Amino acid sequence: MRATERLLIILFSLLMICVSVLIVLLSWNIISSSDLDEFIKAINTNVIFGALATVVAILLLFLSIRIMFVNTKRPAVNAAMIKISDSGSIRVSIETVNTLAIKFARSVENVRDVRINTVLLPDGIDIYIRAALTADAKIPEVSQNIQSTVKTAIEDHTGLLIKNIPVFIDNSVDTSK
Repeated sequence: MRATERLLIILFSLLMICVSVLIVLLSWNIISSSDLDEFIKAINTNVIFGALATVVAILLLFLSIRIMFVNTKRPAVNAAMIKISDSGSIRVSIETVNTLAIKFARSVENVRDVRINTVLLPDGIDIYIRAALTADAKIPEVSQNIQSTVKTAIEDHTGLLIKNIPVFIDNSVDTSK
């Protein structure tokens, strides 16, 4: 949810709180109906109050309509399309790709731990790898091995096209997670 949508919801909620408090105060005669009548007469006779009431009413209308459509968007697809067959589509979840990538990246010699972030693209996926290596590892060789091992394995197992596999070597990767 974007910041503007959150702000709209907060504003709408504050207005609804004010309306609710007003209704409670009216129902318990803390505010009398004559006070409410005087307020309505002031809105009708005073141009400034009338304009302010119109702005508030339009704002409430706008907020109400906008809030109706804030969360009606379809959630982002969290799966990549592999194939469409006669029986339907075949998809693989990003979590599955991440699990496979972790498994195959860890199988490379001198890799202590990895973190994976997979990004869906219109024509494939990118797999971002953050790896911790052993102290005696040759970083360029191990990095290339990680890239080729993960790329081959994911493409073979899922049929997805891997566009890019950047590897970031960071020996501070927390192995306890």
